[in-house]
Amino acid sequence: MDSVTPTFPKHLPPAAAPHVDEPPAGVPCFRALVPPPEPAGQDGTLLAASHHARAAARFARMEGKTAALLDRYPEGAEAREIAALAFTTLHRNRLLRRVDTLFFRCPRCRKVPGDEAAHATVRARRWTVKYAVSGEPARFFSVPTSSPETIFADVALAASSDHARAGELSERACDLPLAGRKIAVLAGEDDFVGTPGGVRRVTPAEEADSLALARSHKIDPVLLFDEKGLLGPASPAPFRGLTRDAAREAVLAALEKEGLLEGVEEVERPAALCPDCREVLDPVLSGAWRVQDAEAGREVAAWIRDGKIEIRPLHEAANLARSLEGLSGWAISTESEEGPRVPAWRCGDCGVLSAAASLPTRCPRCEGERLSRDRLVLSDEFTSLALAAAASGWIDASEGPARPPGLDLLAVPQSRWADWLARFLVLGSRLVGGIPVSSVLVLSPARGGATPPDPHEDVESLAAALSGTAGVPRAPGPPARAAARRMLDKLWNLGRFAAERGSLLPGADSSFFNPKSEIRNPQWEDRWILGAAESALREAGEAYRDGRPGDAARAAARFIRREIGAVYLPILRLRARTGLAGAASPDVHMAAVDAATRMFYPLAPGTVRELRERLGSPRPSSPTWPACEGRFQDPRVARQGSTLAGVPAAARRILARGRRPAGPYSLVVWTFDESTKEELLELPELLAALSGAAFAAVEATTSARPDWIAETAGDLLVHAVFSGESDRGADRAALQARQGALRRFLQGARSRLSSPEFHSRASPEVVERTRRSTRVRLRLLSAIEGALGSIQGDLGTPAR
Repeated sequence: MDSVTPTFPKHLPPAAAPHVDEPPAGVPCFRALVPPPEPAGQDGTLLAASHHARAAARFARMEGKTAALLDRYPEGAEAREIAALAFTTLHRNRLLRRVDTLFFRCPRCRKVPGDEAAHATVRARRWTVKYAVSGEPARFFSVPTSSPETIFADVALAASSDHARAGELSERACDLPLAGRKIAVLAGEDDFVGTPGGVRRVTPAEEADSLALARSHKIDPVLLFDEKGLLGPASPAPFRGLTRDAAREAVLAALEKEGLLEGVEEVERPAALCPDCREVLDPVLSGAWRVQDAEAGREVAAWIRDGKIEIRPLHEAANLARSLEGLSGWAISTESEEGPRVPAWRCGDCGVLSAAASLPTRCPRCEGERLSRDRLVLSDEFTSLALAAAASGWIDASEGPARPPGLDLLAVPQSRWADWLARFLVLGSRLVGGIPVSSVLVLSPARGGATPPDPHEDVESLAAALSGTAGVPRAPGPPARAAARRMLDKLWNLGRFAAERGSLLPGADSSFFNPKSEIRNPQWEDRWILGAAESALREAGEAYRDGRPGDAARAAARFIRREIGAVYLPILRLRARTGLAGAASPDVHMAAVDAATRMFYPLAPGTVRELRERLGSPRPSSPTWPACEGRFQDPRVARQGSTLAGVPAAARRILARGRRPAGPYSLVVWTFDESTKEELLELPELLAALSGAAFAAVEATTSARPDWIAETAGDLLVHAVFSGESDRGADRAALQARQGALRRFLQGARSRLSSPEFHSRASPEVVERTRRSTRVRLRLLSAIEGALGSIQGDLGTPAR
């Protein structure tokens, strides 16, 4: 099969086509900006397939659909070209406005830290200055201020509604000290003033809330400091050219000389600090380009809540919708000296501001040739949004009326979740003119950033299999869908963790797991499946590295057949709680095989057919779980015992802490004594099965049918431990040893459960819950003993 070449927007030169070794049929041409292939790891634990092969495999189910993989982008001149083209496209669609905005700059190093600014409380002085009423020097307002050097930027005074003089003076003005001009008095601004009976300066060039108030009253701000941080023409002549600190001393001296200072006090106030030199940042009023569209955010949020845009993982959908509802606009330019310049030009003749990706020769309105480029720089965030929009096919050099189509699938890296994605969806909704994307999947943080699979069909098929019996389909309900979704998520995690160096289990390689890891404290079923997958993936990786893709496929097949089909699916069936006590359907097994095959495709891209054939044959011919007297009717599909890699070490760590643990491991760990502890630790299959029974017992304590779950868990335990050999006579001594160890464990567990010491450990608040849990565990032990009795004839007398 030929390699797949992604399609690109018209203005982007296509990069080297990614090489995909025999991808599955139906892999679409997806829009993406792709990097070079990544080399495989040296220890066999990394997935050997390239980033492109993984991405193509994830989109294999999307025949005839469009998808965008927003993972990596070009840099340098190409990135600047795309950012300029995106700016002109948005400007042409009337989504951008240039408005006055405030930012903070360090007066010492002249940097603009933005979101990296530190925040602290500093001690400062606060002076009270007299603002005389125009025409009545004897009447004045007493106004507090911590920055007297900025009074020349005042445009008004705001007074609360209960101020003694605000009502009678609201129609009049007051004199700005030392400036010789008048400013208005705005009465009834209680929210802005914040203090009952108070008055506050309105200084748009220094405070964001002052800027908003001035805009609401249509008052223009006064620019006080120039680009060098010196007082400019808006200040009186004696103060021009002074720095902020020098201006403060000069203004205070002049106010005191004029008798306009009432007093001074020491206060604490919040301040923004430079992250490098810790200097207090100065506010600077400047123009900025912003995306202004409050309605788009609420519209996209409604699409998410209505299910028109599916978000994966599902628990983030509500958070994203809330972010969208509060999104009214954001700045896309900065005052930085580095980065792509804003592609906007102002005409020196008519003053019109136009946008063009390249240098225009004439003004589009008056045909004038005196054009000057905007000094602002596009922000890094806007550049990334522009590159993502280009990868999605939404940015085009043509100016025709046709709208670009939306996407069926959008895959974004986890680092760009939340705010970035909300802004991207808003832009996409306006560029597309409707719903920009049907499904959004979040890239995992694993190396290479492979995308999770399209979940729709797998969830439905597996949920239907969990809900029905063999040959009898049944519509899946919410519990079955939830169980199916959990399984697919865990399967996806296997491939994600396999792309990292180190162990899949926490504790084996502490440097691998970070504070944001999704499985820092895995439950029992996570440990089981991760532990078994570790050895399977390692074996498959070594085989692939040695040039044996067939062996890699067989290793993946063995893992799926043994661990998922034999143990993991029955546990999921318990968790689904569908109320069916019947046998596991072969449909469940095959649905899991279908999903797992696609998950493990990157292990051996050239042997997909071979892998699927091995997984699909032989197919379980009859439902045999749980009632089969300890063995399968069809010896060809006898269950294999679980080899839980890493659990003995985990159990040793728990025992070393010297206290009774909580959670599913408790049934196993707190029943250990010195005579059986080491024996159990040397039997990982038995330890894993006991942990599985403990998990089922914990589930049973909150279930409406604890007896059925306890019996089912007991039978599951016996099958997992004693049906691991297709030939029963091959290793009878080992099976007898397992039986003897299990019986000794049962004796110790029953003795411990019946002892008063065990019940005395529980607090009065949980004593009833402890008693119920004890009853369920005793039922579980009885079920295990009964199941052992059913196979005693096959195994003979257990080893003592």
